[in-house]
Amino acid sequence: MDIDAVPFVVNETPCCVWGTDPRAVNAEFLGFIQPEFFSYVADIHAADLTGPRCQFASMALGAAYSQGLETLFATLFASLQAPNCVPGWLAKYRQEDLKALVTAIDHRPFRTKIPLSGSTWEAVVGGIHRQFVFADKEAEVAIQKQVVHLWRNFASDFLDPLRSDQYNAIKHGVRSQPGGVRLQVGKPLPDGGPPPAGEFTNFGGSEFGSCFFALESLGPKYQYKLTRVARNWCPETLAHRLHLVARSLRNILTFLKVVNRVATSDDDVFGWPEPVDFERALRPITGLVSIRFPSVTIAPEDVADVTKEDILATYGPPASSTTAAGAG
Repeated sequence: MDIDAVPFVVNETPCCVWGTDPRAVNAEFLGFIQPEFFSYVADIHAADLTGPRCQFASMALGAAYSQGLETLFATLFASLQAPNCVPGWLAKYRQEDLKALVTAIDHRPFRTKIPLSGSTWEAVVGGIHRQFVFADKEAEVAIQKQVVHLWRNFASDFLDPLRSDQYNAIKHGVRSQPGGVRLQVGKPLPDGGPPPAGEFTNFGGSEFGSCFFALESLGPKYQYKLTRVARNWCPETLAHRLHLVARSLRNILTFLKVVNRVATSDDDVFGWPEPVDFERALRPITGLVSIRFPSVTIAPEDVADVTKEDILATYGPPASSTTAAGAG
Protein backbone atom coordinates (compact mmCIF):
# COMPACT_ATOMS: atom_id res chain seq x y z
CA MET A 1 0.00 0.00 0.00
CA ASP A 2 1.39 3.40 -1.01
CA ILE A 3 1.12 6.24 1.47
CA ASP A 4 2.02 9.87 0.96
CA ALA A 5 3.22 12.57 3.36
CA VAL A 6 2.02 16.16 3.61
CA PRO A 7 4.46 18.29 5.65
CA PHE A 8 3.47 21.71 6.94
CA VAL A 9 3.84 24.02 9.93
CA VAL A 10 1.29 25.38 12.36
CA ASN A 11 2.78 28.79 13.03
CA GLU A 12 6.34 27.47 13.63
CA THR A 13 5.50 23.93 14.82
CA PRO A 14 6.33 21.22 12.21
CA CYS A 15 3.73 18.57 11.43
CA CYS A 16 3.50 15.78 8.87
CA VAL A 17 0.25 14.01 7.98
CA TRP A 18 0.33 10.65 6.19
CA GLY A 19 -2.36 8.94 4.16
CA THR A 20 -3.12 6.85 1.11
CA ASP A 21 -4.70 9.80 -0.71
CA PRO A 22 -4.25 13.09 1.21
CA ARG A 23 -5.45 15.12 -1.76
CA ALA A 24 -8.81 13.34 -1.81
CA VAL A 25 -9.21 13.77 1.95
CA ASN A 26 -8.42 17.47 1.66
CA ALA A 27 -10.96 17.86 -1.15
CA GLU A 28 -13.61 16.00 0.84
CA PHE A 29 -13.02 18.20 3.87
CA LEU A 30 -13.48 21.40 1.86
CA GLY A 31 -17.04 20.22 1.24
CA PHE A 32 -17.67 20.16 4.99
CA ILE A 33 -17.13 23.90 5.50
CA GLN A 34 -20.43 25.82 5.56
CA PRO A 35 -19.80 29.60 5.70
CA GLU A 36 -23.53 30.34 5.43
CA PHE A 37 -23.99 29.10 8.99
CA PHE A 38 -22.86 32.49 10.27
CA SER A 39 -25.29 34.38 8.03
CA TYR A 40 -28.07 32.11 9.27
CA VAL A 41 -27.20 32.79 12.92
CA ALA A 42 -27.03 36.53 12.21
CA ASP A 43 -30.49 36.59 10.60
CA ILE A 44 -32.16 34.40 13.23
CA HIS A 45 -30.98 36.43 16.23
CA ALA A 46 -31.13 39.88 14.62
CA ALA A 47 -34.86 39.29 14.17
CA ASP A 48 -35.25 38.90 17.97
CA LEU A 49 -33.47 42.11 18.99
CA THR A 50 -36.77 43.94 19.49
CA GLY A 51 -38.55 41.10 21.29
CA PRO A 52 -38.80 40.02 24.93
CA ARG A 53 -35.64 37.93 24.59
CA CYS A 54 -33.58 40.67 22.98
CA GLN A 55 -30.75 40.27 25.51
CA PHE A 56 -30.48 36.54 24.74
CA ALA A 57 -30.40 37.36 21.04
CA SER A 58 -27.67 39.94 21.66
CA MET A 59 -25.59 37.44 23.65
CA ALA A 60 -26.00 34.84 20.92
CA LEU A 61 -24.79 37.32 18.31
CA GLY A 62 -21.78 38.22 20.46
CA ALA A 63 -20.84 34.56 20.89
CA ALA A 64 -21.38 33.81 17.21
CA TYR A 65 -19.21 36.75 16.18
CA SER A 66 -16.29 35.56 18.31
CA GLN A 67 -16.74 32.03 17.00
CA GLY A 68 -16.86 33.41 13.47
CA LEU A 69 -13.61 35.34 13.94
CA GLU A 70 -11.76 32.23 15.11
CA THR A 71 -13.22 30.18 12.25
CA LEU A 72 -12.25 32.84 9.72
CA PHE A 73 -8.65 33.25 10.85
CA ALA A 74 -8.10 29.53 11.39
CA THR A 75 -9.32 28.82 7.85
CA LEU A 76 -7.25 31.68 6.46
CA PHE A 77 -3.98 30.51 8.01
CA ALA A 78 -4.70 26.87 7.19
CA SER A 79 -5.04 28.09 3.59
CA LEU A 80 -1.73 29.94 3.74
CA GLN A 81 0.35 27.36 5.64
CA ALA A 82 -1.26 24.06 4.59
CA PRO A 83 -3.57 24.54 1.58
CA ASN A 84 -3.09 20.86 0.68
CA CYS A 85 -3.91 19.64 4.22
CA VAL A 86 -6.49 22.02 5.65
CA PRO A 87 -8.11 19.48 8.02
CA GLY A 88 -4.70 18.56 9.43
CA TRP A 89 -3.80 22.18 10.15
CA LEU A 90 -7.19 22.89 11.72
CA ALA A 91 -6.94 19.80 13.93
CA LYS A 92 -3.46 20.77 15.12
CA TYR A 93 -3.63 24.53 15.80
CA ARG A 94 -4.14 26.04 19.24
CA GLN A 95 -5.34 29.48 20.29
CA GLU A 96 -1.80 30.65 20.98
CA ASP A 97 -0.80 29.66 17.41
CA LEU A 98 -3.67 31.58 15.89
CA LYS A 99 -3.10 34.68 18.00
CA ALA A 100 0.62 34.62 17.16
CA LEU A 101 -0.12 34.44 13.43
CA VAL A 102 -2.76 37.17 13.48
CA THR A 103 -0.34 39.34 15.47
CA ALA A 104 2.45 38.62 12.97
CA ILE A 105 0.63 40.29 10.08
CA ASP A 106 1.86 43.88 9.68
CA HIS A 107 4.68 43.14 12.17
CA ARG A 108 6.90 40.19 11.24
CA PRO A 109 7.36 37.50 8.56
CA PHE A 110 5.64 34.14 8.93
CA ARG A 111 5.86 30.89 6.98
CA THR A 112 3.42 30.31 4.12
CA LYS A 113 3.12 27.94 1.16
CA ILE A 114 1.12 30.52 -0.78
CA PRO A 115 3.38 33.15 -2.38
CA LEU A 116 2.85 36.53 -0.74
CA SER A 117 4.47 39.88 -1.48
CA GLY A 118 5.04 40.51 2.22
CA SER A 119 3.63 39.96 5.70
CA THR A 120 0.99 42.68 5.58
CA TRP A 121 -2.79 42.50 5.34
CA GLU A 122 -2.48 43.98 1.86
CA ALA A 123 -0.22 41.09 0.87
CA VAL A 124 -2.51 38.46 2.44
CA VAL A 125 -5.64 39.83 0.77
CA GLY A 126 -3.74 40.17 -2.51
CA GLY A 127 -2.55 36.56 -2.25
CA ILE A 128 -6.11 35.28 -1.85
CA HIS A 129 -7.49 37.53 -4.60
CA ARG A 130 -4.67 36.70 -7.00
CA GLN A 131 -6.45 33.53 -8.11
CA PHE A 132 -9.38 35.50 -9.53
CA VAL A 133 -9.72 37.88 -12.47
CA PHE A 134 -11.97 40.93 -12.14
CA ALA A 135 -13.20 42.56 -15.32
CA ASP A 136 -13.31 45.96 -13.62
CA LYS A 137 -9.76 46.58 -12.36
CA GLU A 138 -10.70 49.83 -10.64
CA ALA A 139 -13.43 48.04 -8.71
CA GLU A 140 -10.97 45.24 -7.87
CA VAL A 141 -8.54 47.69 -6.26
CA ALA A 142 -11.36 49.35 -4.29
CA ILE A 143 -12.71 46.00 -3.08
CA GLN A 144 -9.28 44.82 -1.96
CA LYS A 145 -8.83 48.01 0.06
CA GLN A 146 -12.20 47.41 1.72
CA VAL A 147 -11.30 43.80 2.51
CA VAL A 148 -7.94 44.86 3.99
CA HIS A 149 -9.74 47.37 6.20
CA LEU A 150 -12.34 44.75 7.17
CA TRP A 151 -9.87 41.97 8.01
CA ARG A 152 -7.65 44.38 9.92
CA ASN A 153 -10.66 45.33 12.04
CA PHE A 154 -11.53 41.65 12.48
CA ALA A 155 -7.95 41.04 13.65
CA SER A 156 -8.17 43.86 16.18
CA ASP A 157 -11.38 42.38 17.59
CA PHE A 158 -9.93 38.86 17.67
CA LEU A 159 -6.84 40.01 19.60
CA ASP A 160 -8.77 42.14 22.08
CA PRO A 161 -8.23 40.36 25.45
CA LEU A 162 -11.40 41.87 26.90
CA ARG A 163 -13.48 40.50 24.03
CA SER A 164 -11.86 37.11 24.59
CA ASP A 165 -12.72 37.18 28.31
CA GLN A 166 -16.27 38.20 27.46
CA TYR A 167 -16.62 35.39 24.92
CA ASN A 168 -15.29 32.80 27.37
CA ALA A 169 -17.77 34.00 29.98
CA ILE A 170 -20.63 33.51 27.51
CA LYS A 171 -19.66 30.21 25.92
CA HIS A 172 -18.64 28.44 29.15
CA GLY A 173 -21.97 28.17 30.91
CA VAL A 174 -23.30 31.66 30.06
CA ARG A 175 -21.61 32.97 33.22
CA SER A 176 -22.17 36.65 32.52
CA GLN A 177 -24.99 39.11 33.09
CA PRO A 178 -26.70 40.20 29.85
CA GLY A 179 -27.10 43.88 29.14
CA GLY A 180 -24.93 46.91 28.51
CA VAL A 181 -23.99 49.82 30.76
CA ARG A 182 -24.20 53.60 30.54
CA LEU A 183 -21.85 56.09 32.17
CA GLN A 184 -23.04 59.36 33.72
CA VAL A 185 -20.80 61.66 35.77
CA GLY A 186 -21.93 64.39 38.13
CA LYS A 187 -20.59 66.47 41.03
CA PRO A 188 -21.74 65.14 44.42
CA LEU A 189 -23.82 67.38 46.68
CA PRO A 190 -22.08 69.00 49.68
CA ASP A 191 -23.47 66.27 51.93
CA GLY A 192 -21.99 63.58 49.68
CA GLY A 193 -25.30 62.65 48.08
CA PRO A 194 -25.80 62.18 44.33
CA PRO A 195 -26.57 65.26 42.23
CA PRO A 196 -30.02 65.76 40.71
CA ALA A 197 -30.71 63.77 37.55
CA GLY A 198 -30.50 66.84 35.34
CA GLU A 199 -26.94 67.67 36.46
CA PHE A 200 -25.25 64.51 35.20
CA THR A 201 -23.02 64.54 32.12
CA ASN A 202 -23.88 61.59 29.89
CA PHE A 203 -20.92 59.72 28.35
CA GLY A 204 -23.14 57.29 26.49
CA GLY A 205 -23.36 53.52 26.57
CA SER A 206 -25.49 50.75 25.19
CA GLU A 207 -28.52 48.65 26.04
CA PHE A 208 -26.59 45.59 24.90
CA GLY A 209 -23.42 43.89 26.08
CA SER A 210 -22.58 41.86 29.16
CA CYS A 211 -21.03 42.10 32.61
CA PHE A 212 -18.60 39.43 33.76
CA PHE A 213 -15.69 38.71 36.10
CA ALA A 214 -12.10 38.64 34.87
CA LEU A 215 -8.88 37.66 36.63
CA GLU A 216 -6.29 40.39 37.12
CA SER A 217 -2.73 39.47 38.04
CA LEU A 218 -1.34 40.93 41.26
CA GLY A 219 2.27 40.44 40.16
CA PRO A 220 3.57 37.45 42.13
CA LYS A 221 3.07 34.06 40.52
CA TYR A 222 -0.29 32.38 41.25
CA GLN A 223 -1.73 35.59 42.79
CA TYR A 224 -4.81 37.24 41.23
CA LYS A 225 -7.89 39.22 42.08
CA LEU A 226 -11.33 39.21 40.44
CA THR A 227 -12.48 42.36 38.68
CA ARG A 228 -16.02 43.07 37.50
CA VAL A 229 -15.96 44.17 33.85
CA ALA A 230 -18.70 45.43 31.53
CA ARG A 231 -18.34 45.54 27.76
CA ASN A 232 -20.87 47.05 25.38
CA TRP A 233 -21.60 46.19 21.77
CA CYS A 234 -24.09 47.00 19.04
CA PRO A 235 -25.81 43.70 18.12
CA GLU A 236 -27.00 45.01 14.75
CA THR A 237 -23.37 45.75 13.84
CA LEU A 238 -22.37 42.25 14.96
CA ALA A 239 -25.04 40.80 12.66
CA HIS A 240 -23.66 42.79 9.73
CA ARG A 241 -20.13 41.62 10.58
CA LEU A 242 -21.26 38.00 10.72
CA HIS A 243 -22.51 38.29 7.14
CA LEU A 244 -19.07 39.54 6.07
CA VAL A 245 -17.39 36.77 8.07
CA ALA A 246 -19.50 34.32 6.05
CA ARG A 247 -18.61 36.06 2.77
CA SER A 248 -14.91 36.07 3.71
CA LEU A 249 -15.03 32.35 4.48
CA ARG A 250 -16.80 31.62 1.19
CA ASN A 251 -14.09 33.47 -0.74
CA ILE A 252 -11.29 31.66 1.11
CA LEU A 253 -13.03 28.34 0.49
CA THR A 254 -13.36 29.14 -3.21
CA PHE A 255 -9.66 30.07 -3.24
CA LEU A 256 -8.79 26.69 -1.66
CA LYS A 257 -10.84 24.80 -4.22
CA VAL A 258 -9.12 26.63 -7.07
CA VAL A 259 -5.56 26.07 -5.82
CA ASN A 260 -6.34 22.41 -5.05
CA ARG A 261 -8.12 21.91 -8.39
CA VAL A 262 -11.30 20.79 -6.68
CA ALA A 263 -14.57 21.01 -8.59
CA THR A 264 -16.57 24.10 -7.63
CA SER A 265 -20.33 24.57 -7.38
CA ASP A 266 -22.67 27.48 -8.05
CA ASP A 267 -22.12 28.58 -4.44
CA ASP A 268 -18.38 28.95 -4.98
CA VAL A 269 -18.52 32.45 -6.39
CA PHE A 270 -15.79 34.90 -5.46
CA GLY A 271 -17.33 38.24 -4.66
CA TRP A 272 -18.23 40.87 -2.10
CA PRO A 273 -21.36 42.76 -1.01
CA GLU A 274 -22.03 46.38 -1.79
CA PRO A 275 -19.98 49.18 -0.14
CA VAL A 276 -22.92 49.99 2.14
CA ASP A 277 -22.58 46.52 3.70
CA PHE A 278 -18.96 47.26 4.61
CA GLU A 279 -20.03 50.61 6.04
CA ARG A 280 -22.69 49.01 8.26
CA ALA A 281 -20.33 46.29 9.47
CA LEU A 282 -17.49 48.67 10.28
CA ARG A 283 -19.60 51.33 11.99
CA PRO A 284 -17.86 51.90 15.37
CA ILE A 285 -19.74 51.85 18.63
CA THR A 286 -20.05 55.33 20.12
CA GLY A 287 -19.80 56.30 23.75
CA LEU A 288 -18.71 53.92 26.47
CA VAL A 289 -17.28 50.67 25.10
CA SER A 290 -16.00 48.98 28.26
CA ILE A 291 -15.39 49.69 31.91
CA ARG A 292 -13.70 47.97 34.83
CA PHE A 293 -15.60 48.64 38.02
CA PRO A 294 -13.54 49.82 41.00
CA SER A 295 -12.34 47.02 43.23
CA VAL A 296 -10.25 46.80 46.35
CA THR A 297 -6.67 47.97 45.80
CA ILE A 298 -4.20 45.18 46.54
CA ALA A 299 -0.51 46.03 46.22
CA PRO A 300 2.04 43.25 45.54
CA GLU A 301 3.54 43.78 49.00
CA ASP A 302 0.10 43.12 50.55
CA VAL A 303 0.05 39.61 49.12
CA ALA A 304 1.53 36.74 51.12
CA ASP A 305 4.06 34.53 49.38
CA VAL A 306 1.71 31.66 48.57
CA THR A 307 3.61 28.92 46.76
CA LYS A 308 2.42 26.09 44.57
CA GLU A 309 3.02 23.71 47.47
CA ASP A 310 0.90 25.89 49.79
CA ILE A 311 -1.99 25.79 47.34
CA LEU A 312 -1.79 22.03 46.80
CA ALA A 313 -1.64 21.49 50.58
CA THR A 314 -5.23 22.80 50.85
CA TYR A 315 -6.37 19.58 49.12
CA GLY A 316 -6.41 16.06 50.44
CA PRO A 317 -4.60 13.27 48.60
CA PRO A 318 -5.97 12.54 45.10
CA ALA A 319 -8.55 9.76 45.02
CA SER A 320 -7.19 6.61 43.40
CA SER A 321 -9.14 4.27 41.15
CA THR A 322 -8.31 1.39 43.55
CA THR A 323 -9.83 3.22 46.50
CA ALA A 324 -12.92 4.13 44.49
CA ALA A 325 -13.40 0.53 43.34
CA GLY A 326 -12.93 -0.82 46.88
CA ALA A 327 -15.47 1.61 48.26
CA GLY A 328 -18.08 0.14 45.94
